[in-house]
Amino acid sequence: MKRLKSLAFVYASIFSLLIGLGAGIFLTISSELISLFWSKRILAHPGLLLLQCLLFGLVIGILQLKVGAYPKTIKQIMTEFQETGKVEGASWQTWVNGTVILAGGASVVPEASMTGIVARQSSAMGQQLTNYLTDPDLLQSSLKEQFKALFRPLTPAEGPLKAVFAKKWR
Repeated sequence: MKRLKSLAFVYASIFSLLIGLGAGIFLTISSELISLFWSKRILAHPGLLLLQCLLFGLVIGILQLKVGAYPKTIKQIMTEFQETGKVEGASWQTWVNGTVILAGGASVVPEASMTGIVARQSSAMGQQLTNYLTDPDLLQSSLKEQFKALFRPLTPAEGPLKAVFAKKWR
């Protein structure tokens, strides 16, 4: 069991770094697009500004129909997590919608999209770790099999990750 928890720690560490890297890339892309589309040159011409707003409104409307709804607010995400112990949905939808909405100048704050992206990916990691640490077949498996089990397709966990650990402080 000690080896399983050590592998789970390494997996969680690497996955957490990737989540942080993805969050940084999201914020960088959003910031650069905002700088590009809302420069002083655009703001100085009311006609260009109106055209840009109309185009972004059209693109955001099409995205809402094709990709999915607006990113959830922090309050909605926290409520969902407290009720179910996980956050459902696809991070790529939040990524795409959040980036376009922010680039378009809408007032959906970046932390709403960021919270959605990080919460969904962290929730997926938690489900993966829960399934991994509660799998009774892995205790007798070889190191190679234990390592491969970390990268199985994601299946819903039966319980929250905190139930896996014996002590609350862990």
